[in-house]
Amino acid sequence: MSLVRPKESLQKMKEYALKALSIDESLGEAHLVLAAVKMINDWDFPGAESEHKLALQFSPSYSTSYTWYACFMLWMGRNDEALTLIRRAQEIDPLSPALRGFLGYCLYFDRQYDKAITRIKENLTLEPNVFDSSTLGYIYLQKRMYEEAIACFKKAIDFGGGVMSEKDLACAYVFAGKPVAARNTLANLLKQSSKKYVSPDNIWQLYWALGEMDNAVAWLEKAAEERSPIVIMIYRDPQFEGVLHSHPHFIALMKKVGFEK
Repeated sequence: MSLVRPKESLQKMKEYALKALSIDESLGEAHLVLAAVKMINDWDFPGAESEHKLALQFSPSYSTSYTWYACFMLWMGRNDEALTLIRRAQEIDPLSPALRGFLGYCLYFDRQYDKAITRIKENLTLEPNVFDSSTLGYIYLQKRMYEEAIACFKKAIDFGGGVMSEKDLACAYVFAGKPVAARNTLANLLKQSSKKYVSPDNIWQLYWALGEMDNAVAWLEKAAEERSPIVIMIYRDPQFEGVLHSHPHFIALMKKVGFEK
């Protein structure tokens, strides 16, 4: 659960990146930050790609630049390019467990589920972590292996996944035919939101899992107002295909963001 609205963080990121570039315009890391700001805050995808290219130009040996660019490619639906970029990052940093896990994430977006499972399981034996456990859970949901998904999200909670992992677990229980956990988690988050800031990311996904699409999209629109990265990520995420994509307000929101339905 975010304690700060994403829009506030993104404005600070932009401020610091521009200040750094005013001192040295060849700082690849600063261009990388601007790429994220343009994508998530401005919904300026051509501008984001230009900044990604500058980041690679000025920092060709910085593996993170390739990883972030790969994220951008995935979310733009350019999976082959994403896989090429992440493999280039692995060439630069072949011992990175994060990169091994992220290759599995790329394969998940590319619907290569069995290959993704193999990669992620290998990585989890080397370094158990929230990201890989969660991604493996999402893949199992796509394969309708609900008990396996539930086990993955429980492990993610054990690894410190917090509210996000609790939300994932509750959603998995819904798909397994046990919606009580999702109802309880949702009620708790809504109660908290009346007293303090609660990220809408988890709330809309619980409504989505429960099949309450009007409420789901209403909270997703709040996430968009706050410039949550989830708004960019979900359009091509396999788990959200289906009913959500046919909702007229979702279609309108995605067009506003810059995705054409």
